Amino acid sequence: MKNVKDNTFYNNIIEKHLDLVHRREYEIKNFPPKEEWETRPHKMSTEIHLQQIKLVTFSARLQILIASYSIGNNKENLRSQFSEAVKVMEQVWDKRITKVYHGRQEEEYNQYKLNSYIHMLQMFSLAVLLEVPKNEFDILVNLIDRDHIKDKLIEYMISSRYSKRPVLKKESYQRYMMIPKLYKKLVNIAYDLKAEQAILETRDFLKKEWIKIPKKHFISLNLKDIPNYEVKSGFVGLWAFEVAAVVKIKGIDDSSFKDNRFYPDRLVCF
Repeated sequence: MKNVKDNTFYNNIIEKHLDLVHRREYEIKNFPPKEEWETRPHKMSTEIHLQQIKLVTFSARLQILIASYSIGNNKENLRSQFSEAVKVMEQVWDKRITKVYHGRQEEEYNQYKLNSYIHMLQMFSLAVLLEVPKNEFDILVNLIDRDHIKDKLIEYMISSRYSKRPVLKKESYQRYMMIPKLYKKLVNIAYDLKAEQAILETRDFLKKEWIKIPKKHFISLNLKDIPNYEVKSGFVGLWAFEVAAVVKIKGIDDSSFKDNRFYPDRLVCF
């Protein structure tokens, strides 16, 4: 989100998340503390708790990457940070934490929770925008395929790198249909619209629709309050990376909306 916080704020945020990474890595090495076994009667609950701690090490690195873009770091620096984040993600992305389960029988659905989906989509979008190496892009593709996730927006990004990827005929959503509803217009822009209409719809999506997504993601988000946020808020910037990725892949002329406060224009180069 453009011109909201100064670099001192974002540097402090980065330090905060780096400290979180170090603390969680220490917890992982010393897991489980004795009290865990005393208070958690089931081994599985303790194991899940460990996986949750591990996942934090990835999400913190992603937040550092986003804050680094907010500061103005160049693509080379961002690529290096992406490389670290995706390698950690490969190790800690556990479907027991990231996917949707329903009912007493804990039926596994082939869809991610909203928070997990947004993290995955951000990683795919950044991979497209930063033009990361194939082996790093493959990590994301392998995770999606392993988890049997079929999502049109993600598949659009994958097919931009792999033309022989089978065409997705049906998404895998079974319940909690919030995600496809939130991104319906962007999917339509990606797949169906020609140049002029795509420009108009993208500009409209950034202006009216996109902010609904982080408002679902960050329940207490209030745009008017952001200038007053303190470091403890964890705010790293509001960037529509997924919109920029579609713009880059489709080759949309962004001159009429590149000044939108959510649009990461520095990452879109033709």
